[in-house]
Parts: sequence; structure tokens; C-alpha cells
Amino acid sequence: MRKIGKGLILTALFAVCTVGMIGLNLDAATLQNKDQKSYDIEIMTDGQIPGADSSTTEAPTTEEPTTEAPKNGWVKEPDGRKYYVNGVAKTGSHVAIKDSNGKKYYYSFDKKGNLVYGLVKVNGKLYYHSSSDKKHPGAAVTGWQQIKGKKYYFSKKTCAAYTGYKKIGNSRYFFDSKGRMLTKKWKTVEKRKYYFGKDGKAETGLVKISGKKYYFSKKGVLQKSKFVKYKGKKYYLGKTGKAAAGEVRKVNSSYYYFNKSASMIKSSWIKTSKGKYYFGKSGKAYTGSHKINNKVYVFRSNGTLVTQSGLVTISGKTYYMNSNGTAQTGYKKIGDAYYYFGKDGVMYRKKWAYVGGYKFYFCSNGKRAVEVDDVIGDQDAYEIIINKKTNVVTVYAKDGKNGYIIPVRAFICSTGVSTPLGTFHTQSRYRWHELMGPCWGQWCSGIYEGYLFHSVYYNDVNNNNALSVNAYNKLGTTCSHGCVRLTAGDAKWIYDHCSVGTKVTIINESGRDPFPKPTAYKLPSWHTWDPTDPNMQYKCKQKGCH
Repeated sequence: MRKIGKGLILTALFAVCTVGMIGLNLDAATLQNKDQKSYDIEIMTDGQIPGADSSTTEAPTTEEPTTEAPKNGWVKEPDGRKYYVNGVAKTGSHVAIKDSNGKKYYYSFDKKGNLVYGLVKVNGKLYYHSSSDKKHPGAAVTGWQQIKGKKYYFSKKTCAAYTGYKKIGNSRYFFDSKGRMLTKKWKTVEKRKYYFGKDGKAETGLVKISGKKYYFSKKGVLQKSKFVKYKGKKYYLGKTGKAAAGEVRKVNSSYYYFNKSASMIKSSWIKTSKGKYYFGKSGKAYTGSHKINNKVYVFRSNGTLVTQSGLVTISGKTYYMNSNGTAQTGYKKIGDAYYYFGKDGVMYRKKWAYVGGYKFYFCSNGKRAVEVDDVIGDQDAYEIIINKKTNVVTVYAKDGKNGYIIPVRAFICSTGVSTPLGTFHTQSRYRWHELMGPCWGQWCSGIYEGYLFHSVYYNDVNNNNALSVNAYNKLGTTCSHGCVRLTAGDAKWIYDHCSVGTKVTIINESGRDPFPKPTAYKLPSWHTWDPTDPNMQYKCKQKGCH
């Protein structure tokens, strides 16, 4: 080996060692980053590995400081559970963090990064972080949650608590501004009223609340001022929605009865403090006349039964009542007049009715008319029946195919014992005609041979101021010589209206006259003219007698 000077050797050795140590330090740094270990590097003066020669001089060593890796993920620390990203703990609310499967969960942390549990409000939204989820403790929950005795629902999409009116499944609920579900309370939402029951659901159908019944639609909306049908029964809901119960209720112009259970009553009698009612198949209270169990009853316009007796007028219709509320029907004599009441009990007015084989007309006051000339007018033909038994003449008009069954007029008369029975036809007419006596009659119509219709006789030829007052005052009795005596006015009516050939039937029977027997004036002896004679009425006016 070539000898080198001591100074030169030291200089060269320093240079070589410096370069070599730089390279060793880089390698050592790399290792330390990988396995967190420090290595001592020894450099011998002759470049050998340490231990090769125990006589070599030991080179100085260098030790690098240890560096910890930054924290990432969930870390449980003494002051709480935290989540780190690159060594920084998360803070703030509603922080999204994915789990190992990539599913996102939301958490809230305080200013120190500690995980927060319970209800948390973020930007006006309420969230709930539960500690009960062992897999994801502190994650914001969804769905139904019971918190300190109150019930909440948290959105499955946003995790925020529901507020206001919400549909969940097939039911509807209401949550207050704090997210708490309402129970047993009324609530108006957009002018619609709901009731949320003990389970929080908006009630539907018929529901009893505080002793009263209400009806809600399928969507839970309270129904008002209407009829509803529920499980086969009918109900009425008032202005407030409360169902009518235990009362007669007027709806529009009709009356209905609802029992204590609020259901409508039908086809039944109901007695209240206001009176007795009958509610028909539709539930409406009967008004007017109605047939119930073959009896006719009359009800006022407010539905109450009429219980007063006699003639009663209800809503412009007149009835003939019994005290038990039933109305009489058919042909009735009340006082001296005859009336007809239809099957509904209503009095006939300005109407015809068939009674006992006759056709009668009933005037505007309900009374049977005993003269119907003004109603039917002049007829082409008439038939006449003379009843010797009652000394009454009745004139009939024809009712189409039914024949002569319309009584037009009745006249008081006097027949004789010899007046023949049978059917005849008039043969002649005379303005004046000489009779037995001699005496004279006016307005004469021949019936059969010498038998006539004529006025009460006069004692002077063609002198209507020579009336036999005695004979006149006997009208209505059997006192003639066989002819049929009449008042002058009645004789004139037959003379004017019944042409020659008119059928005349003479009978002698009781109960065959359709009208009551007419009456005639009773004249004083000085009254020697017939007050019904149209030619002598001036005299009655002069005397002021008729």
C-alpha cells in the first residue's frame, strides 16, 4: 500500500464519509416512514460493515424523531365519541358520514367534535340522534319515534321531523311546530276541520267525541249541514258538524226525527213535548193527510198531528176531524149541509163526486150544490122524477154513459091521490091553461092526458094577481086533484128548459130524493101574487115583502 501523508489521508477520509452518510440518511428516512423504526448506521473508516474488524474506529451515529399517523374515522376518547378526517375531528350538525357499505348516515357534533345525542334543531328542522342503535349510535333516525312520552315521525328521506298535516300510510296525522303528534284534539287545516284521536290518526266515519257524534270523510274532513249514510243508518250533521240526536230537526222545509243514538227514525210514530208525529219511509215527518193502517190522519205543516175535532183547515185544506187525529172521508152531513171528503180526508171544493148513484157538485165553500144550472149550463135534455111520497120534483141532467144521474134542481110540489105512478113523456105546453074549478094555472106542461105541471092556481082568468093563497100555503102536501102544483118560478123553469117529450117518472117512495125537500114561502092572505113569479116581483119590491 502506498503511504500517504497523515493530513492528506484525513482530508480524503472526511470527503468519502460525508458522501456516504448522505446516502445512508435518505435510506433511513424511507424506512422510518414505512415501519416507524429508527436505524443506527455505522460507517467504518475503511468502509467495512461494523464488526468486521474489532480494531476499527467506531463512526458516530444519528437518531431520527418518531412521527404518529393522523387519525381517521371513529375514535372513542375520554370526553366523547368523535369522527376524524385526516386528524381533524368533525363538528357541526347534520353531518353526512358513510359507513363501510357506502350507506350515508347523519350525525351531529359539538364544538369539540363530540357526538351529540337526542333532539337537534338545524335550520328550523328537527332531527333525533338515538343512542339505541348499536350499529350506528348517534345516527339520525327515521320513522316513528317515542321521545319522552311524545310521538314524532322523522322523514325517511331527510330524517327531519314532520310538522303540520301529514299523510303516513293510509292515515292522516298532525304534528305541532315542535314535531309532536297531536292526540284527542280538534285542528283546522286550510279551512277544513279534523279530529285526531288517541292514536293520533285523523278520525273517519261516525265518531263519538265528548258525548256527541260527528262524521268525517275518508280523508278525515268534518262534514257539516248534510245528511250522511253510515252502516245502513242515516244521520244529519248540523252547522257545527254535530249530529242531531234525540230531537225533531227541520232540514230545509221538512222535519225529521233522530233518536238518542243520532240515527234517523223511519216509518214510526214519535211523541214529543211538542206533539205527535209520524215519520214515513224517507224519514220525513208527514204533513197534510196520510193513510196509516187504513186510517186517514192529518198533520200540520210542522208535522204535528191534528187532534181537535170538527172542521179543521190546515194549509188551505179543510178536514172533518175526530178527536184522535183521524179524518172522516166520504159523504157527510154537518148541520143542515152536505159535504164530501176525499180518500185523503180533504173537503171537496168546486168538484164533483159520485155518491149513492148520483153525481153531486160541491161549491167553493164545500157545501153540496142544490142547483147546478150555472155549473153545467143549459142541457139538451133532462129527466124528471116526481115523488108523491115526499111531494118533491127533481130534475136530472145526463152524465154521459152513466145516464141521467146529475140532480140539477129540486122543487116543492103538491100532488094528488089520483096522480098516476109510472113513466111518461111530456106532451104539451101552455102559457096559461084552464083547470078544474074553474081556475087557471100558468106555465103548464102536459104529463099524461089531463095531468099537468102548473103553477098554484089562480081564481081569475089569466090574472097572476088572483093567486089562491090557501093553495099556495099547502105546497108540499098531497092536496091537488091529480096535477102537480108548483110555484110559478119552478113551473116556468120546467116550461122553459124541458121540451115536449121529456121523460117523467112518478114514484111513491121514501129515501129516493137526492136533495132535501125545499120549502116555500108562507103568504099572508093579502099576498095574492106568487113571489116567485118573475112578472110580479115588482110588487114584492113595492111592498118590501120578498
